[in-house]
Parts: sequence; C-alpha cells; structure tokens
Amino acid sequence: MEHNNFIFVVWSIIFLSTYKVDVLGSPDTTGPPGGAPSPPPTMSSEYWFHQKLDHFNVEDSRYWKQRYYVFDEFYKPGGPAFLTIGGEGALGVYVQEGAWMDYIQTYHAIGFAVEHRYYGESRPTPDLSTANLEYLTIEQVLEDVASFIVGATKEHNLADTKWVTFGGSYAGMLSAYVRYKFPHLVAGAIASSAPVAVSVFAPEFIVSIGESLRFVPGCYQAVADAFNDARQHLKDDTGAQHLQSLFRLCAFDYTNQLDAETMLNGLMSPIINTAQYSNDNMGYMTGRQLSVSSMCRVMTDTSRGTALVRLADYHAIVYNNYTNVRAPCDNVTFTFLVNNAKNVTYKGGDIALGRQWMYQMCTQLGAFITSTAVNQPFGNVVSEDYVVRVCQAYFGPTFNATLLARGVQQMWMDYGRLGIQATNVVYTHGSYDPWHKYGLSTDPNPQSPVIIIQGVGHVADLFKSSQKDNIHLKQARNLIRRLIGQWIQSHNDPIVG
Repeated sequence: MEHNNFIFVVWSIIFLSTYKVDVLGSPDTTGPPGGAPSPPPTMSSEYWFHQKLDHFNVEDSRYWKQRYYVFDEFYKPGGPAFLTIGGEGALGVYVQEGAWMDYIQTYHAIGFAVEHRYYGESRPTPDLSTANLEYLTIEQVLEDVASFIVGATKEHNLADTKWVTFGGSYAGMLSAYVRYKFPHLVAGAIASSAPVAVSVFAPEFIVSIGESLRFVPGCYQAVADAFNDARQHLKDDTGAQHLQSLFRLCAFDYTNQLDAETMLNGLMSPIINTAQYSNDNMGYMTGRQLSVSSMCRVMTDTSRGTALVRLADYHAIVYNNYTNVRAPCDNVTFTFLVNNAKNVTYKGGDIALGRQWMYQMCTQLGAFITSTAVNQPFGNVVSEDYVVRVCQAYFGPTFNATLLARGVQQMWMDYGRLGIQATNVVYTHGSYDPWHKYGLSTDPNPQSPVIIIQGVGHVADLFKSSQKDNIHLKQARNLIRRLIGQWIQSHNDPIVG
C-alpha cells in the first residue's frame, strides 16, 4: 500500500472497512501513540438485492447483485426503518457502530445498510472500463435506493413503515437527494457534511484548512514555511534528493511539473486529513485520534528543526514511522498514477486511486481540491490543469475541462445546489470540516435545519458517540434524535408500494 493519499479525492472514509493510514494519537500527546485499536465487531450476515443495471432503459433486462446488511436486534413491529446509504467505498464497521445505532435503539427501528454500486462487493459490470462505468451516476444510485426501499418493504413486511435515510459527505448528498426526489418513500433524511454546492474545483477547501491552523499561534506560518521550503527544494538535484530522504519518496523528476504537483499533493495529505477529521471520534476504528492541536504542537516545535523537518516528523507520526507501509518508498510520479489508471479490474486498496471514484469526480461531482486561492498556507501546489490531466490520464482526451463543468452544472440544475427545497432533511457540518465551505450555512426552509457543530470535523455526528464528545456535538445528536421522532410520528405517511 502506498502511504500517500492524493488530495484531489479526499472526501470521506467513513464507509471503508479500514482507514488507509495510521493517524495521530490523542490531543494530549505529541509522540507516536501506543496501543492498537480494538478488534472490529463482526458484521452481520450479508444479503443481496437484485438491482437493474440501467433504471432508465425499460428494454434493458440486465440485473446485478447489490450487497446490504440488516440490523434488527432492537426492532419492534411498528417501528421505523432506518437506511444508511453507502458512499465511495465498501460498507464496513462504521455502519455497525455509528451514531445511527443509538437512534435505532431509541425508536426500535429496523436498520439497513446498502452498498453503493461499483464499490465493495456490489459490482454491476465485469470490470471498470470507461464504457462499463457509464452506469455509475447519481441518478442510477438514487434509483437503486428507491428500488431497495420498495423491495425491502415487501421482503420484510414493512407496509406503512416510515423510512429515514442516513449518509455522510458524498453519501450525505445522496441522502438529501433521495428525500428530494422520493418524498413518498422517505419521511426524512440525515445529510451529514454534505457539500451540496460543490463545484468542479474546490479551492476554498484548503482556505478552510488555513483558517483552522490559525487557531493555534504559529501553526499557519509553520505549515506555510514548510511548503515554501519544499518548493525551493525542487530547484536542483540536491534539494530533490533531500525531499526523497525526508519523506521516504521514490525518485521523481523535479523538473516535471506533473511529478512535482503529485509529490506536493502527497506532502499535504496528513495536514488535510488531520484538519478535516479534527476531534472526530475515529479512535474506536483506528486506535488514533486526529487533532489540529496535536498536529500544530509538532509543527510549531522548533526544537525539532526547520519547518520542513517538522512536516517530515509529522508524516512519520501519522504513518506510525512507516511500519505498516510495505513499499520501501512512496512513488509520487505522474507515470505511476497513469499506470494505475489503466487497471480496470475491481481491486482492493486506496480508493484515492480507484477508477470508480475518479470517474464520478470527472463526470459529475467535481470537488477537485486546488490551490488557486491566495489566502491559504500551501502556496502553488495543485493547479486546475493538473486536475484535467488526471482525468484525461484515467479516461482519455475527451475528459477535458468543458466536460467536467458540464457534469457539475447538470447536477446543480437537477438538485438545486444551495437552493435545494427538500423538507425533513437535517444538514450538519463541523466547524473544522473544510467541506462546510460548500455546504448549506442557513436553513433552506423551515422544515430542514442546518446544524453547525463547533469544534469538530467531517461527519462527526455520524461517528460512534464518546464521553469525550464536546457539548455542541452532544446537542446536535439530541436535536437529530428529536427531529427523527417528529418525522416518524407525522401523519403525512410515505407511500411505499
């Protein structure tokens, strides 16, 4: 496994069975944390639902098997049905231990978790060739969810049952869109950290990272100094070799702009992931806790050396001194990226390099994190041209900037962007989460509140509750619980047939 995580695809990891890197310890430590995470609980039995490959072609009779799980331990007849919608990864332990399980217990609900088409074991096509990825669209996924609700209602004798959907990040968008498109099937939706206003390029993402770093005196400047120094190292062989030594990088061509941007992308990764998930209760899955304050203690500790050396130290801490990295060095060449793009087989590994997620971003979602904004600490790291070159490397020359913009604009038109008018949707955002820049900040209507949760990061409200959760997170979950109760007690019954 390569230890870098390409930043242009960092959205969410909550549905992955394992987190791809080891993350920093508790906020009260500055060195490598000890101890291993608790063994994950055994997932419930797998079930399979037969989905149409193309919901919009009545003459297409092809079907495929979609994986899902059932959680009925606390169910009582007459209770509601809660559905977690899978995102850009295989369904994993999160769905068995997240906060939604508390709501299941409160309301004696039956829980379902359905895997997203093309991810995990839910494989509609023999491979991931560009032609076969044609059926990987938001529209097909929403139809998958609707078909599943109708089918599960019949299979489990849930007539007249109220359904509530849950999702985080991209899946949070799906959760809101399901309620928007199928209000007769879904009584309400939880849309956690859903960037419904995301554009092709997302420069404000790292602007938000900088804002978080400024909460700790000296941290923003330390990060800025580190990346300025890294760019200076790209001027000659000696500097490039020093970067290779500090960050365990394989040889790369520092005179090649694509290689340089790929490398700088990787250097940003631990900073980005830490800020994005700061103070989220991920420790129960990873044994480690992400925290801006812990990261900044390393970045501002001048006894460690220069800012660049401190960044290298933080990389080593995050990656547990690289003890879980099989490769002797990290390949940061654009050629490596291109070669990976040619692999059209379903395979495990880092979704950051997967054709499925890249296809969704290049054709419909956008959300490519770029460094074109001025008020951010990383400087010129990721250009818009680099993003386009990545899409073309994966899918061919027709995947240009015009195609990227067309797909995103269609999504805006279909679902409303910040003007989405779905009722009975809760939109939550952590104040540390960079994606809040592309989410709703005010209630779109009186029936759909926006909750800004101070002091936490991405999808914090969906993680398992902890005694260490701050008061704002606890209050947000209590409000969500009450709203769910209102939805399922409403006399405006969804019609499921």
